[in-house]
Amino acid sequence: MATILVIEDDPALQEVLYQLLDSEGYTVLLADSGEAGLVTLTYDHVDLVIVDLRLPGMDGFAICDRIRASDKPSLPIIVLTANQEPQSVIKSLRLRVNNYITKPFLPDDLFKSVRDALAGI
Repeated sequence: MATILVIEDDPALQEVLYQLLDSEGYTVLLADSGEAGLVTLTYDHVDLVIVDLRLPGMDGFAICDRIRASDKPSLPIIVLTANQEPQSVIKSLRLRVNNYITKPFLPDDLFKSVRDALAGI
């Protein structure tokens, strides 16, 4: 099964995402900041990243940009954020994210997005 890195600074949402994805059989790695997420990407095998846009320090846009400029430019990325601003959606799509999901979200929408993103690898 695939390994998913969740970059989310809210501990309660981290736990919810961990439980949801783990229940579907995925291996879940957690990072509470962009910097920690990039370290995880350096040292662990990751098949998919789920990232919030609003993070302390490095924001989700910067993380997406760094991933696209890395040696893993086709790594699937799902943005999961409360940010519903149209310019944020456009900026994310320009960074070639696989999907943009707004909070609050339905688990089935997340699962479909994950399956679709992983089907492309």
